Amino acid sequence: MMEVTKIWLTPTEIWVQTADGRQACEHFADYAALRDATPAEREQYTLSPYGIHWEHLDEDLCYEGFFQTKTTIVCHREQVQIALAAPNVRRRLRTGPQVDADAGH
Repeated sequence: MMEVTKIWLTPTEIWVQTADGRQACEHFADYAALRDATPAEREQYTLSPYGIHWEHLDEDLCYEGFFQTKTTIVCHREQVQIALAAPNVRRRLRTGPQVDADAGH
């Protein structure tokens, strides 16, 4: 079990420090309940030997998760739309406007 000696909040993240001095954070933006919570709501957490719990937000973060490599990418809808459109835009820029050879005949 990991020994966490310090927890602190910033406007965008929650940080933990372990007994051996390692520090890591989780971004509120990655968790809908924490992203949408007020700063006062974020401060209303309880600790267990395994993690942090926000009962009123129904959210839990385990200490080990702070130190694991993240394999998912969290995007906002607008970023996904831009990313999906980018290949089509690049293709159009490379090839120029498409002309219909049969047009006008």
